[in-house]
Amino acid sequence: MRSAIDWKARSRKALSSSVSALRRSPLGSLGGPPAVMRMVERGRLGLDDPVPKHLPEFRGAGAGAVTVRHLMTHTSGLLVGISGADFTNYAGALQAAWRERPYPTPGTEF
Repeated sequence: MRSAIDWKARSRKALSSSVSALRRSPLGSLGGPPAVMRMVERGRLGLDDPVPKHLPEFRGAGAGAVTVRHLMTHTSGLLVGISGADFTNYAGALQAAWRERPYPTPGTEF
């Protein structure tokens, strides 16, 4: 049981790190995208999985249309910054990021 819990925590951390890094820049994290691809290779994550399947906190309007592939190819529609965010710490920044609304429609523009 513990290994399943540990895996879930590690996979959430890797995907969360990748979401954050990919929103900043293509080279924002050298470890995040390879970690995501390792999970894809092992069958723990699919490139066409909706992001909320693995990060239920990501629940802004239209979030269900964003896939892991969109994040990896910078076509998620998520902006580099967090729009209209009023936060003072990391936890607040994450909460604001989870509410982001993709624009344009995911998969339509780089």
